[in-house]
Amino acid sequence: MRKRISLFLTAVLLITLLAACGETTSNGKRRDKSEGGKPSATPTPTEVVAPTLPPLPTPEPLPEIIEYGCGEPNRAMVAFADYLDKKLDESVYNVNRDPEIRYDIFFLNTDNAPEFWWAEGNSHADAVHVCMFDGEKIVELGCLGEFGSFQYVENGNAIVVKEEAAGVESTTIYMLTETTLFRAVNLSKQVLAGEKGEETKYFVNEIECSEADYNERVKTWSYVTNAASTVRYSEGLSSVIFYDDDPYPIATCYAPIYAHLTALRPGIFRYDVPDDVLEQLVGTWVMDRGEVEGWEYSAKEEGIKASWILEPNGEAERSFSNGFYAETNMYHMSYMPGRMYLGDTATNIWWLKIPVKDKDEYYYFITINAAGELFEYEYCERDFFAACHWYKKAE
Repeated sequence: MRKRISLFLTAVLLITLLAACGETTSNGKRRDKSEGGKPSATPTPTEVVAPTLPPLPTPEPLPEIIEYGCGEPNRAMVAFADYLDKKLDESVYNVNRDPEIRYDIFFLNTDNAPEFWWAEGNSHADAVHVCMFDGEKIVELGCLGEFGSFQYVENGNAIVVKEEAAGVESTTIYMLTETTLFRAVNLSKQVLAGEKGEETKYFVNEIECSEADYNERVKTWSYVTNAASTVRYSEGLSSVIFYDDDPYPIATCYAPIYAHLTALRPGIFRYDVPDDVLEQLVGTWVMDRGEVEGWEYSAKEEGIKASWILEPNGEAERSFSNGFYAETNMYHMSYMPGRMYLGDTATNIWWLKIPVKDKDEYYYFITINAAGELFEYEYCERDFFAACHWYKKAE
């Protein structure tokens, strides 16, 4: 029994000596547990320094802004109505498209001719078509924005387009010189999701930059963005009239554009008579009958000889004689698209407005009726006076 205990103690002593040998170095010194074993402390990780973005390059000089004059006579409204009427015809007869187009005028540069916009909807994919009149025809400047909207600076030659998609907010400023739009600057920022949360990157003209550089450029262009007015599809004039919720396309855009334009800028436009209207008017027209204060009469029976001679250059001559006196006056025709008065049922929604000679606030309003006659409405609001005359074309 003593022999077994002795062997056991000998084994324990050997194990203890081996363990002691592992705690010393080859020269007999005791080894520190931090050497060659587990580290006594966790080292501090090296910080990764974000790369410094180079400063933005100096902006390139922008093209010179040159104003474009429309000349006289100013036919911008008539030209745009013709242009838009064609668009409406294309839309109405295409069953795959909504026939409603919305449109309006605005003043982008400083001349007296308005610029125009039109859009086919207000979804994310619907941009706005921007046009201007160059004195002869409509020029399409571009298709801009989204949701049927963009911003512009009145008489400031600047358009602002703001877009947002896939975490990117973008503001683009376009400038107008003569009849061309050019991109002046694009300012955008993008929000990205990362391991440490959201991160924002900044760009000027697609060049990544620091937030400070981005804010500096935003400040530089704030004189444009702060002055901008907004164009919205929902606020435009409609190409459709609704009766009991059923849509009916309007016959022509002359009337609504004219009414809106003259309300915004009264007295600054002069329009030639459109060619299609002039074709109906040119020639000699002889009075057939009349009506005043409910009295209807025949011009021949009353001995009245009256006529209109309408010339292709827009000049007009009116002659009148009743046996007691006679007069002949020359006029220049002033074209007035639209209905003349509430309840007007004229087939053509246009009139010629002509001031009566030597009669203050008296006017002749002339159109062609459904029977092909020239209808003259003589009117003075001040004196509550109205008279109607019908003319037939001389053979």
